[in-house]
Amino acid sequence: EYGMLESDKALEVELKALKILQDELGEDNMNVCSLLISLGRLYVQSGRYKDAKAALTRAQRVYEEKLGKDHHRTADVLYELGCLYFQKPEKLSKKRNAFKQWSRDRAESLFQTALKIKTSTLGEDHPDIARILNRLGSMYFERSQYLKAEEHFLKALKIRVDKLGEYHSRTGQTYKHMITLYQVQEKYKEAIECGNKVSSEICKYILISLTKLAYLFQSLSLIHI
Repeated sequence: EYGMLESDKALEVELKALKILQDELGEDNMNVCSLLISLGRLYVQSGRYKDAKAALTRAQRVYEEKLGKDHHRTADVLYELGCLYFQKPEKLSKKRNAFKQWSRDRAESLFQTALKIKTSTLGEDHPDIARILNRLGSMYFERSQYLKAEEHFLKALKIRVDKLGEYHSRTGQTYKHMITLYQVQEKYKEAIECGNKVSSEICKYILISLTKLAYLFQSLSLIHI
């Protein structure tokens, strides 16, 4: 309940900001579109899926008209639309069973299109690529397509380790997905290896942080002396 109240409050603030921006800059302004994407995410969190679709589709139209269909910011909207269809497809239509399968296929198509655009504009090892790969991995996991899920998680993990580092929360997120993937398949050796890797990196991070803190206290003591 508290989370819903916070989400409603955030929606109220963003809707007011959207009105101000639209009045000052016009409905087709890039800043307005950025806010529409943020608003779309909040609508999803609040369970207002049709409103989310309307906000994101509007942003998509403006980006495609002003930046082109192959721009990396257009890909951002496609990714968010893919997340919408992937998360709660049954809420978007009364024909739940048939629509659900169509919606999941639609989500995959949007993710793949976003991935293609991002790869061609930002390169194969950009963190945005890892985000899409991670989402695709989750989708394949839910479909019980475990080999494809593992393939995408491993690609996402490599990018995140190389670009964000072992200690980054998003790197840990991918490790967590992989542990779950291996557990479901009863590949406990692989799951333990991933778990040990995460634990090892966390310990290293704590040790590094404590070392830096010790140096800081040492420096402060020297100053006071």
